[in-house]
Amino acid sequence: MIQTHIVCPTHVERIALERCARSLRGRVLTCGLGHLGIARFASGDSRSLPRGTTLILVGVAGGLVEGIAVGEARWIADIVCVRRGSDSNGWEGTAADRVVLHSRTPLSDTAVTITTVREICATPEDKRRLHAATGAHLVDMESKPLSDLAVERGWNLRSVRAVSDGVEDEMPPWMSHLLAVDGSVRWGAAFHIARALPKSLHDVMLYNRRLKQCMSAVADLLRADGAIS
Repeated sequence: MIQTHIVCPTHVERIALERCARSLRGRVLTCGLGHLGIARFASGDSRSLPRGTTLILVGVAGGLVEGIAVGEARWIADIVCVRRGSDSNGWEGTAADRVVLHSRTPLSDTAVTITTVREICATPEDKRRLHAATGAHLVDMESKPLSDLAVERGWNLRSVRAVSDGVEDEMPPWMSHLLAVDGSVRWGAAFHIARALPKSLHDVMLYNRRLKQCMSAVADLLRADGAIS
């Protein structure tokens, strides 16, 4: 019997999803943040997953186009890489420039393309530049390295992402310091940032509201797919 497990990059995404679901089919795993998190996942929790396992990568992503609203969730049809040698934060192509994700059933015409970066794509200028280079609708930090690992291990990879920040939203520069590579919250860093930058509390509260909205939308798609109830 083929196993299906849900994978979240961070603990806060995982907790938000679990609160939206009455029951889950299979385990919910945390893969960690970015390519370093995926490298850690490869040598840790994922080692027991057999070939043929289906993983559904879910979580938040940045929007690169105007047509997808903050809080809206979409199935991911494929992952596109930036071309080799480009002046970009994006993940460069290796064996292929585009990776088509596994789909149990035909995807609707609302499925989108995602691209992966090594560091947070924080500013509207960076987001527009990345969209121009790739044509992608969304951006994250995990899809490409996890898809490479899935190919290596013989897993099927599917993905649902929801938009936490739109193309015109700028992410605060300290945001990347709040999460550790394993996807956990760095509470010490959060405390120091809150003391040094009181406005950061407002930004964190806004992000938390958006996270709950995003993971509720993700849960709705997973529920329609039968992955959760």
